[in-house]
Amino acid sequence: MPKCYYKGCGSRRGQVRYRPFPKPTRNMAQTLLWLQNCANEKLNIDNISQNVYVCDRHFVSGNDVPTAYYPTLSGDSLEVASYVEVPSAKCLDQYEKILKSLDNSFHELDKGTDHIYASSFTKMLGAPNISRLIMSEGIKSTPSHQLDKYKHFFNFDSFSTNKHFEYFTGLSIEGFRALYNLLDPSVMPSLKYTVKARTPTKLKSLWHLSNEDKLCMTLIRIKKGYSLKELSIFYNISIAHVSRIFHTWVQFIYLQSCCMRNAFFKGSRDTIRYHMPACFRAFEEKITIILDSTEIKMEMSRNFQRQGNTHSNYKHQNSVKFLVGVSSRGAIVYNSEGFEGAISDNELFNSSDIEVFLQEDDVIMVDRGFTIQDICDKKKYKLIIPPFLAGRSKLTAEEELLTKKIAKCRIHVERSIQRIKMYQILSKPIKISILPLISNIFSIICFVVNFEKPLVN
Repeated sequence: MPKCYYKGCGSRRGQVRYRPFPKPTRNMAQTLLWLQNCANEKLNIDNISQNVYVCDRHFVSGNDVPTAYYPTLSGDSLEVASYVEVPSAKCLDQYEKILKSLDNSFHELDKGTDHIYASSFTKMLGAPNISRLIMSEGIKSTPSHQLDKYKHFFNFDSFSTNKHFEYFTGLSIEGFRALYNLLDPSVMPSLKYTVKARTPTKLKSLWHLSNEDKLCMTLIRIKKGYSLKELSIFYNISIAHVSRIFHTWVQFIYLQSCCMRNAFFKGSRDTIRYHMPACFRAFEEKITIILDSTEIKMEMSRNFQRQGNTHSNYKHQNSVKFLVGVSSRGAIVYNSEGFEGAISDNELFNSSDIEVFLQEDDVIMVDRGFTIQDICDKKKYKLIIPPFLAGRSKLTAEEELLTKKIAKCRIHVERSIQRIKMYQILSKPIKISILPLISNIFSIICFVVNFEKPLVN
């Protein structure tokens, strides 16, 4: 017989209907909401099995989520939480109007019997459903075990294992701490979250998250692609505040990461060549950077001109295009801003700021789409590109060997881009509302990916 896992209930009675607990693999937001309202300390995401149920006593008004308090007082096994049900003034006024209209309808009857009819009609109509009135007015009672209004599921301290933390953020706990320290914690208290500069000191009850939690929430949305509503449930704050925190921290992380992006190119080229993997040493020239482009699907704009500019002839969809630069070890050392999907690879190279970071005699490896030999000759870069047929039927033996050598090296840039696209905020078409932040988000992903293990030893 099933057992109810609501805190203090444990009902096993056959006459009560039992609802299966939602599974985290199917609906994480629903699972966390049930866990919050059930308040069972022995129950967590890891031990929710097919034998975990909640009985119907804890559902009111047709809701598909159990309430945070006991909706009924019947049953010896129930441990009733301390709460007071008080209807709003609006509800009481409506109830008084009903009684007054009933009294007026019997004004012709004898005054001595008015109270009899009134009481009989009250019994027939029933007393007001206080629980339903409270829920309709948005007044939710708080049980004694949930008086802490700042309680939320996702905080940095709640993650005990790297496995769970990496699943939600893409970083290990040690990597997260390193990232947090790199972002300069001394600057974080001065961040402004609204245009009117309403700082957390003016909204203490709504800004109870620590800086670690705000960074964690930002990374969770980027990694898992959760909506603002889901994060508001996870962190027990409003959707508006989730949006403010996310927008502020995306821009903050982006600005801080831009200051560190120059570190790779400022280093000695001899150091870069010294740590070069074996597959790259087959070339006489020591490769500085491997370039490739990638596209992210976006929603179709209502503006016809923008539709044409963002339509990709390669992907046959509306997209945002980025230039990505990868080192010989697989680290992402450069990424451009987002450009409209119709742009060609040559135009993408010319429009980006990659030339700011390159020096004379740097060696660039690209695929056949980047016909930039003229630009490289002018800037005195060395270009490695697969040979073209140029009207011939086939390549020579030397050219085929060179093509294979280039393909062995270029596979690592594809693997790096695949790491980027594992972040689920990019797996769905980018919404028009978030499009102004997409360059910042993409840059943050490239920055965070470098905290993972190197692709090439």
